Amino acid sequence: MEYPKVSIIIPTYNRESTLKRSINSILNQTYKSFELIIVDDGSTDKTKEVVNSFNDGRIIYLYQQNKGACAARNYGISIARGKYIAFQDSDDEWLPNKLEMQLSTIRRTKSDFDICRMQTVENKEIVPSDTAINAGLNAQYIIGANFMSTQMLLIRKDVILAEKFDPSLPRFQDWDLAMRLYPKYKSSFTPFVLVKRYLMSDSITYNNNKAVQAYSILEKKYSNIYTKNPDRYSIYLYNKVKACGKSLSREEKLSIYKTSFKYKARFKTLVRIIQTFFGKE
Repeated sequence: MEYPKVSIIIPTYNRESTLKRSINSILNQTYKSFELIIVDDGSTDKTKEVVNSFNDGRIIYLYQQNKGACAARNYGISIARGKYIAFQDSDDEWLPNKLEMQLSTIRRTKSDFDICRMQTVENKEIVPSDTAINAGLNAQYIIGANFMSTQMLLIRKDVILAEKFDPSLPRFQDWDLAMRLYPKYKSSFTPFVLVKRYLMSDSITYNNNKAVQAYSILEKKYSNIYTKNPDRYSIYLYNKVKACGKSLSREEKLSIYKTSFKYKARFKTLVRIIQTFFGKE
């Protein structure tokens, strides 16, 4: 059996406290044919010392001036030597059989990329959700709501070289990538939780201002798709309010909910409109 090399890329910035756990979860993989590319995005803490504490020839340490996680991932992709690419975050943890199981799925289905499930440790939320799975994890569903995070992804190198990450996005780079992958390439799904995600107090997940910026960029970038899919655009707008949180005023939330309702009349959206109007949302 062929054992193709996998290039695993970790972008990291000032995560000396969690990076060791992340690296260990990769070194403990049951599948051993990999290289681990750690791209230090301008850290000012002891990130380099943490990396150097590991004595493993498969680890490659790269440093760049702070340009953001997307640029760091793209840098890692550009020097990767594996047939497949996987991504890890410096906060998170892989289960030991992640690579083995996903490669098995790709071999069996002859897919271009595969995603597994991921669970957030703090709130036990699992993605993709059962709703997304039952809907088919397809290009149509992804228009309205994201179900892919980079840590869940195993992808052929030639595919990710053709697509890469959009560094203009301050958040939702994974959603943007999924919007491009699902309509063009063959996907597969490994239906097991193989990633544990940890939310730090300064996690980008909590940055509502960046969510507002990212939603604006995505809406412009895929305006033609949303125009052709009013039902999914309605869901996209509904989810926008939740993601952007307190960075939206009551008037802005009300306007977005009304637009969502215009494109697809849903009872839950009507409820949100009423709650927001009376200041209870």
